[in-house]
Amino acid sequence: MKDAQRVFNKMPMHNAVSWIAMLKGYAMHGQGKEALAHFKWMCEDGVEIDSVTFVCALLACSQPCRPDVFDSMREAYRIPVTVNHYACKVDLLGHAWWPSGQGRGCEEDNAL
Repeated sequence: MKDAQRVFNKMPMHNAVSWIAMLKGYAMHGQGKEALAHFKWMCEDGVEIDSVTFVCALLACSQPCRPDVFDSMREAYRIPVTVNHYACKVDLLGHAWWPSGQGRGCEEDNAL
């Protein structure tokens, strides 16, 4: 991801495709914090957030448990929830609660 970040940083202008590529890359490599940081910067850069963006953001959430991203998709951005979003939610919850009852940082009160 270092090379991808270097190329991204050298780009004179970023669009939704370049932002989503970085977001998904970090998410796929288990670097959820970096992915969510890019999501935040993408929002601050004024890039239009869409359904695809949230699938990538939700994938990133399966690492550091962040149920607020799912809620913001519906509430702040008014993006309809699709089966792909719910699949990410199931993955997130699967990472949050282990069969032994030991969670990885998520409390039941924070359920999506």
